[in-house]
Amino acid sequence: MEKYTITCLSCGGHWSDDVSYLQCPKCNGQLDARLNLGALKEKCSSPGEFLNMQGPLPRGMWLYFDFLPLKSAKNIVTLGEGATPLVRCKNLSTKTGLKHLSIKVETGNPTGSFKDRQVSMGISKAIEMGAPGVITVSSGNVGAAVSAYSARARLPAMIFVPEISTANKVSQIQMYGARVFKVASKMTSKIQEVVNPFCIKHGFTNLMTASPVNPYINHGAKTIAYEIARDCIEKPGMQLPGVIVCPAGGGGLLAYVYRGFVDLLDLGIIDAIPRFVAVQPAGCPPLAKAILEDIAIDRVLQTPWMNINTIASALADDVPLDARLAIPAVKNSKGTACIVDDAAILAGEKKLAQLEGIFAEPSSAITVAALEQLVEKRFVDKSEHVVLLVTGSGFKDMSACQRINPELITIPMEHDWDSEFSKIMQKTK
Repeated sequence: MEKYTITCLSCGGHWSDDVSYLQCPKCNGQLDARLNLGALKEKCSSPGEFLNMQGPLPRGMWLYFDFLPLKSAKNIVTLGEGATPLVRCKNLSTKTGLKHLSIKVETGNPTGSFKDRQVSMGISKAIEMGAPGVITVSSGNVGAAVSAYSARARLPAMIFVPEISTANKVSQIQMYGARVFKVASKMTSKIQEVVNPFCIKHGFTNLMTASPVNPYINHGAKTIAYEIARDCIEKPGMQLPGVIVCPAGGGGLLAYVYRGFVDLLDLGIIDAIPRFVAVQPAGCPPLAKAILEDIAIDRVLQTPWMNINTIASALADDVPLDARLAIPAVKNSKGTACIVDDAAILAGEKKLAQLEGIFAEPSSAITVAALEQLVEKRFVDKSEHVVLLVTGSGFKDMSACQRINPELITIPMEHDWDSEFSKIMQKTK
């Protein structure tokens, strides 16, 4: 039985899992890799069987090899990604009035973001397809992951970064040894137009984390859903999530975490799919606006956001390339979208660090800022389990936290230190 099948979303073309197409050979349309659940149902159709699943690796995202569109485990390229914690947030719960609030903390992945899951999947598939090299367009996190995993796989890699990319992220990409090119444009879609012909000409696999470009890579994000479900099933008294709050740029993360929960529902492991919330910065919110204003998907894909201006650079996708999957995911789950300005994002970054000890980049802290909107609008019930996805480390963008931290002054050794201790004690009361 085929592990997965490939379908063109435009012309309906259909192929088995032994092809290596990234785009439809008939119409050049978007391909979709769909897991064949028939084989899985024979060994995983209950919560207990799900908890007892074993993969080629004992922990991490490849524990779920059977759920991913890779045929042979010998092609896995891994740095130990996945198995990230689901942290209960007592202090943030008190502030928001929510009884059950958790954060899926992706900052501990090998290069510091959830993109390691997608790129581990993408590089492994590139190896399986016999690609001579890989290429991507990225503002930072994907680029770092591609550079690191291609080094691990000994594959040549080229990374194109837009001019708005932060210095921290570009330096990280360079350290792993990929060829890095900074392009005079803020728009990833325009840079992608330049890159595509070279991928075709030289046979390089495009690892941009967008399903229209690569139908395999985003499947790595599904494993976030599997891990959240596992943690909730394993822990007595922990509810499965009723709401997932997700940062959104192109929409691939949201679309495939949603698909992961759909897999679990179809297998009989969970009884319901959480409601999904797409969160975008006010300086680049094309996906969120499409959801809130019910804008047609084709129009969204054909109308780039022209005025990108946000501190959340990892979410600054002028065209949300996974809109065809992300918008239905939000609507089918009875979810919604939030748009958050930069001031609220920075405040959320500070709140997350000071209340829960979690240091996140602005593009991840945006979910904390959105939570206040969701509570105020009564979108969330205070008794249900809300999970925020925190997708990247604060070390990715140190310049952001420098904006909100006070400048330190040098204090003489003979300072009145007792007064400082008194101030600290008063603050904690």
